[in-house]
Amino acid sequence: MLVKDLLQQKIFKDSRTLTGTIGLDNPIESVMIIEALDIEKWAVRNQILLTSYVAFQDKNLDEIKEYFEKISSIGISGIIIKIRRFIQEVPSHFIELCNSHEIPLIEIPPTITYESIILSIHEPLLNYESFLLRRYYEASKIFSNLVNPRYSYEDLVRRFTDFTGLAVSLKIPESSFFFQSESFPSLPNYQYVEFEVQNLYAQHHYYLRSYTTPEETEEIEFYYLDIKNITDVRRYSFLIHVETKSIDHSLILAIEKFLEVLSQKLDAEYYRKNEIFLHRNKTISAILFDINKDAYDLKLLLEEISLFDHPYYQVVLITLPNQFEKHQLRPIRKAFDTIGLSNVYYESKNTLVYILNIEKETDRIQKKTLKTLLPRIDKVHYFLSKAGNYLEISQLFSTCLKMKQFNDSFYISDFIDQEDLGIFNFLISIPPENYNNMVPDELLQLFNDKPDLFETLYIFIINHLNYGSTAKELYLHPKTIRYRISKITQLLQLDLGNPIQLANYTIGCILLNLKKKKEKTTKSSLEQ
Repeated sequence: MLVKDLLQQKIFKDSRTLTGTIGLDNPIESVMIIEALDIEKWAVRNQILLTSYVAFQDKNLDEIKEYFEKISSIGISGIIIKIRRFIQEVPSHFIELCNSHEIPLIEIPPTITYESIILSIHEPLLNYESFLLRRYYEASKIFSNLVNPRYSYEDLVRRFTDFTGLAVSLKIPESSFFFQSESFPSLPNYQYVEFEVQNLYAQHHYYLRSYTTPEETEEIEFYYLDIKNITDVRRYSFLIHVETKSIDHSLILAIEKFLEVLSQKLDAEYYRKNEIFLHRNKTISAILFDINKDAYDLKLLLEEISLFDHPYYQVVLITLPNQFEKHQLRPIRKAFDTIGLSNVYYESKNTLVYILNIEKETDRIQKKTLKTLLPRIDKVHYFLSKAGNYLEISQLFSTCLKMKQFNDSFYISDFIDQEDLGIFNFLISIPPENYNNMVPDELLQLFNDKPDLFETLYIFIINHLNYGSTAKELYLHPKTIRYRISKITQLLQLDLGNPIQLANYTIGCILLNLKKKKEKTTKSSLEQ
């Protein structure tokens, strides 16, 4: 009920509104008689107050002003004042305070009893509560049945528009679903005012957008109710076109029931998709890690994920940084959807692996093509294998992992093709336990007996034989580095000007450093 609705009742025919049209659209949800000015202890929002001014008689203007500050902050709907009992007319300062705080003031004659006023407010409110309960029951009856998976999102939203008679727009990004009523007006392309709708039945966030046409045209107002999911605003976008800025409780209740069912359907779809994803992820994992050694079983797994149409395969390993947001994967997935090759992907923490099914070896995706399709994201690295048959998928994946390990130690690029590695293709294929056989004896002895000198040589080589850069990285003086390098060259009988000898020792340093990192990782894993 609004203040203006109350004034239409018969008992108010002899009343007067002393504040003009101020606050006539204020809602009324309860009524209270003023007996004292400690209003903050008892009053609630949307309450109308009754008084004969007895509570104000002995109060000075400052106390009355303080009282109005309190009721204004509470959100009182209005004041009804009875005259010719304690006062003959309403004091001018009281009317001024009502005007300044935009609180409607209604004057009634002494013939109107408080009891009749209270009944005139409570009877419609009680009837309205019954109406709301009935409306909510009807909404529950209609929407609850639509939780069943055989009903689509469109079925649900169409039932909502039929039930409320309102035009809506609903978008669910994760499900690629979009619905818009034919009568839903396009959002005007000019500024709007937005405020949050406060409602005791609202469990979500409701924002009313008010658009007004530009001044040079006939003034027309458009209202849209924008409802935000309370836990995840990205889950859906839901707009309702409403005729007025006054939002009835019955609409809020219907929306809440609709959103409750929508959330249940979204949850059910998520769990269903997640179950399918986990099973599929497990299947792809078995292929990549060669869990099923039998060729026939491997073929069945590939057929299960619809990836056995062509004879050749290529693996793309994508490594992601820590705390990488899941939504950041969308442009990567979208890029692979556009390459025109059958593919599946395996997802785990900080890793995304694509298996591509190609008709000919020459159809393998090239690094140049991939770089144009995929987004450049900081600390995201891509590793491309060669092409091979279905029995070689696990080997292709293993090569990508070795390429990653190599790139972690000796950063080459964000995009690495197996063909880029050249001789290092041979090096990364050597098991760490066989590294010692590929290293000169003097260098191996330096690695085992004088680790500080070995590290100095390794850093010196990585920094292109630059004394200054090596000193900076090791936090030593350049003279110390020169002394150490001189000592190392004597121990190893190494001529840094001999390219063949330098290449031999460079490869040896790389292998021994990879071995050291491997042993450190293994030790760390065992300790955990």
